[in-house]
Amino acid sequence: MVSDHDLEVELRFVRAHAAGSLAGVFGPDSVTWRVNREAAIFLGAGRALLLQLAHPWVATAVAEHSQIFADPIGRFRRTFKLMFTMVFGTLDQALGAARSLHRRHAAITGVMPMAAGPFATGSRYWANETSALRWSMPHSSRQRRSHTVLSFRRFRPKTKRIITPKAARSRGCSGFRKPACHRVGRVSPPTTRRCGDPTR
Repeated sequence: MVSDHDLEVELRFVRAHAAGSLAGVFGPDSVTWRVNREAAIFLGAGRALLLQLAHPWVATAVAEHSQIFADPIGRFRRTFKLMFTMVFGTLDQALGAARSLHRRHAAITGVMPMAAGPFATGSRYWANETSALRWSMPHSSRQRRSHTVLSFRRFRPKTKRIITPKAARSRGCSGFRKPACHRVGRVSPPTTRRCGDPTR
């Protein structure tokens, strides 16, 4: 479980390694900025959501705590507002958004209404549990990033070399990796080729 204390420890790490107080966590020269500023990133939202919902805890929490069915557009806007604040905001804005998300997740807990995979009926779930965060965050980020890269290849061939070379993708993966892993309390960043893959 990622506690308030755990979060603050990791946010101090992020602050120490951030691009700057105004540039935020990543900075305008980062691949993270260059990918996330493109409208094509919205194409990956659906696939990211499906992969997140593949985890029984996430699916149950969404069904029991989210307003996504009553207000899907509002939920969509709030999600991307938070994400864009963490990516493009000043350092204080980005860290404030991380704290806000952590507080919101702290209130999301419950019991499994039925057995699903390894989770028995009546077992508890928590949104801030480390394994749930490791599943949700990397899958969401990777799918949005993958769709943006594929869209560049398909619709903007002249700019293909700006964003899609292996080295650039690797830098984007690395740029996301440290803040994300420390956000969820992981001891060290993943080193596999699939950035953030919780199964590797």
